[in-house]
Amino acid sequence: MTKLVAQGTSTGLIDIGATKIKDVEEAITDGKIASKDLVAGVTNDTIKSVTVTNLAKAETKDAIYGAIDQGESKTAKPFAINGVSLTLTGTGNLVYYTDTSANPNVAKLSAITFDATNSGTLDRTMPDA
Repeated sequence: MTKLVAQGTSTGLIDIGATKIKDVEEAITDGKIASKDLVAGVTNDTIKSVTVTNLAKAETKDAIYGAIDQGESKTAKPFAINGVSLTLTGTGNLVYYTDTSANPNVAKLSAITFDATNSGTLDRTMPDA
């Protein structure tokens, strides 16, 4: 699958719709998947609704995810979008981290920044009813 996506300056996204990706399906636990288990530049209906973990920035390929969980932290976690388009389809906290300095721990929204040189876009798409 990775050979289908050109490396380099192309930020495009291949959407294969309802076609399932076996490795992605197997890597999802409790509606979440680690960013390392995704194929950059490829999405499908499952990826569009899943929460992606271990992701600090969007910078190489356009992407569509449900939400982004940046994990646990005692301090605020920024999220950078650098020259790509990121669409999030979930509801509630879309880019967040769990603040472990609070008792009890609480989910907080991450600060989203855009690269001054390369720009980027963030879109919120409502899921189909």
